[in-house]
Amino acid sequence: MRKGLIKLYKESFNIFIYDGYVLYLHERLPNMTLPTKKTSDDEDVTASIRYIGIVDTRDRHYLQFFNIIMRKCIEHLKLQLVRRNYYDPKDNKRIDHYKLEVLSGIFTSIRQHKENIFMCVDVAHKIMRLDTLLDIWNNCKRKKSDSKTKIQQMFCEEVIGCIVLTDYNNNMYRIRDIDFTLTPMDTFILSKTGESIRFKDYYQNRYNITLKKRKQPMLLAERKQRTRNVSGQRENLVYLISELCRATGLTDSMQKNFSMMRALSLHTQIVPDKRIKKLMTFNKKLHDKSEALNELKQWSLQLENKLVEIQGRKLPMKQICFHDNDNTYAGKQGNWNINSLVSTIKLDKWMVLCETECRDKWQEFLEILKFEAKKIRFEISYPNTSYFKTKIDLNMEIENVAKATALQLVVCVDSKISYNNYTVLKKKCCIDRPVPSQMIIMKKRKAKLLSFIAKKIAIQINCKLGGAPWYVNIPLKGLMVIGFDVCHDKRRKDCDFSATVASLDSNLSRYISAVSKHKKDEELSNDIASHICKFISAYRDNNGNRYPEYIIIYRNGIGEDQLELVYNHEVKKIKEKLDEIYKDMPIKMTFIIITKRANTRIFYNDNNPPCGTVVDSVITSPVKRDFFIVSQHVQHGTITPTLYIIIYDTLDLNIEMIQQLTYKLTHMYYNWTGIMRVPAPCQYAHKLAYLVGVYIYQEPNVDMENLLYYL
Repeated sequence: MRKGLIKLYKESFNIFIYDGYVLYLHERLPNMTLPTKKTSDDEDVTASIRYIGIVDTRDRHYLQFFNIIMRKCIEHLKLQLVRRNYYDPKDNKRIDHYKLEVLSGIFTSIRQHKENIFMCVDVAHKIMRLDTLLDIWNNCKRKKSDSKTKIQQMFCEEVIGCIVLTDYNNNMYRIRDIDFTLTPMDTFILSKTGESIRFKDYYQNRYNITLKKRKQPMLLAERKQRTRNVSGQRENLVYLISELCRATGLTDSMQKNFSMMRALSLHTQIVPDKRIKKLMTFNKKLHDKSEALNELKQWSLQLENKLVEIQGRKLPMKQICFHDNDNTYAGKQGNWNINSLVSTIKLDKWMVLCETECRDKWQEFLEILKFEAKKIRFEISYPNTSYFKTKIDLNMEIENVAKATALQLVVCVDSKISYNNYTVLKKKCCIDRPVPSQMIIMKKRKAKLLSFIAKKIAIQINCKLGGAPWYVNIPLKGLMVIGFDVCHDKRRKDCDFSATVASLDSNLSRYISAVSKHKKDEELSNDIASHICKFISAYRDNNGNRYPEYIIIYRNGIGEDQLELVYNHEVKKIKEKLDEIYKDMPIKMTFIIITKRANTRIFYNDNNPPCGTVVDSVITSPVKRDFFIVSQHVQHGTITPTLYIIIYDTLDLNIEMIQQLTYKLTHMYYNWTGIMRVPAPCQYAHKLAYLVGVYIYQEPNVDMENLLYYL
């Protein structure tokens, strides 16, 4: 209604930009009233416009103004707005075999950077399923035709938490619950008129849509843009029709489908030179569109016609150290081979629970595992083995394991990936009977690949027992590094879990961990400060009664708009707790926020930049201490740099030393013989939070906290 009034009186404003709340003008006008009549009921309406102030570079509306203008320019290109990004309806790729559609579009964001105002632009993709949620419901009925309860349960697991698109109004919603008691033939009350109307008739009258199915589950969904009613309460839940909703994104099972992901990657993983070409094509379209140029000229603005050139630095290759002074360097692609593990724990008391049909494959693989482990100084004895046929048998066998004494490891050998079997194993071994566990899937593979897998599993098992495969020299002595992450499981309605992980030794190869429960969708932690105090006590016990001299905390999962909240809620509490421990001693601590999904892209000679590339000027913030690191090498597509934002620092180290240390820590994740996108402690915290939040749903036994059992 506001926008309609502004259009009605637009001649009074000359050149203007209006976003629904704020009116931007060239010249100041007096306060005004805009009288009109509502066409629906002929009611008199009067809107008022009042002067707020002049927008200058420090005003929060300053950059918003530029973004509004750019969106008006993009609308002239006839692109379709889906949530925050614009997509080209003509540039869509269908993958009919998997019933998927890939929409290609563009992302833009104008921000003040260190040296200038820049528009960040990137190629965006939206993966849509061609199936509606009604199709998913029908598939569930075909799979579980014997039980109505199981059908409903399967549908809930498949749908709750997913984001859907309603084509009739081009809106997106997150599914929060399913109401199986309602159908489209039931009625609801229209909030504006108080009239009672059937869902079916509402869609017929409002959108001219005739529903094909009268009986289908109703979806309780959350609006992406929340509104407030007269009483101030949020009106964010609406009922949707399954037949009219298409799911976006991929389920966990889809992501495990290698063939499907490979087919998708052909459209979504764009190599740097082709990405640059797409970006420049978009730039040319804006320059060729007269309406877009006129929008800019009205405000004396101009869009650059080339990418921004920046200066970067390449950090030197890091030396990977193994047993007995053996070492190597991470190669150009950021990986290395292992000849001998730094420290090993002999495995001689372990139990294997093997599915009956995997008996022969397991015996063959066991010999390969022992052989590959011996080559890297890890000694493995033959295990006690039990066999199971069904899930019930597996439960009984795990119960027997719980009664066994002095076990170092429990291994479950299965013929296929099973969520239920994995959950049973992890719950029992992480909570009831604290012992490291390993799931191994037996598939037909080539001998060379079997040797590679066996070596990787051997390294993983040794780490779970308390051993270490390699380390990187850290010149800063007395250092403790801490990682924190939160896992949000879309299938759970009640709570989420976070994990905090901290190093205990000078090589940063031994870790202690803790888990906390959060309210649903809550990012901030109430327990991180108390966990860190516990870790410091453990560090003192393991290092001759000495406290850590330096503490670096890497915190994942926070947007840039929440930095102040994190500082006030987490950093201040940590400082208070540390003051109680260190008393009059100075506390040298740095708190760093990690952003893995940065929209910034960095190119080097039309290719990806090499591993170790650092950028800390031009495109960084003018008010924050931040930097980008390209730590990984990718085989396909364009690399996404990781953004690091320092929100608290008393280490007295220059920024180059912090960058060097951060890059070294990306070499220390023991589940991969290569460089990661984030420092190892943060990746460990992510793995632990995911294990607890997706599989075991409660805090693990404290007897496990000194082991990397979550690898």
